[in-house]
Amino acid sequence: VASQVNYMLWVRMLLAVLFVIIAFLAFEYWILRPVSRIAHALKLEAEGNEAPALPKANTREARELIEAFDHMREQVRLRQLELEHLALHDNLTGLPNRLLLRRKLIRELTRAEQEKGCFALLMIDLNKLKEINDTLGHHMGDRVLREIAPRFMAELSKKDVLARLGGDE
Repeated sequence: VASQVNYMLWVRMLLAVLFVIIAFLAFEYWILRPVSRIAHALKLEAEGNEAPALPKANTREARELIEAFDHMREQVRLRQLELEHLALHDNLTGLPNRLLLRRKLIRELTRAEQEKGCFALLMIDLNKLKEINDTLGHHMGDRVLREIAPRFMAELSKKDVLARLGGDE
């Protein structure tokens, strides 16, 4: 009887170990591997690199994590576009600023040089804006600038560029 009990204990212990191994492998495949790939993708995104396609979600948790990652990725992309717009446009008029104008001028100079063409640059300085600011206040001078910008834009073609360099320029 003792030998039979000993044999049954060994069999049960072997089955328990086998069960633990199978459970661990399933956990590895269904949970740990997708989470590891998502973590790797997060690190790549944080470094500014394009992350590879995320794994197919095997569980509800993995699906929620992948959806959260995709949502975060989209929000980061939108914020980057917003920051780029803020860096390259005048916050008062919404027109391109000095930095964006410089980039466009360099591009246009290169194109004109390659095609043996030409382009025109017109710089406008608004008269009496300082007097408006001094007598009526800066909020009125800002209002004048906001009113003038769309009027100039309406007279330009789509390929023309209107930029505010600062102040009344």
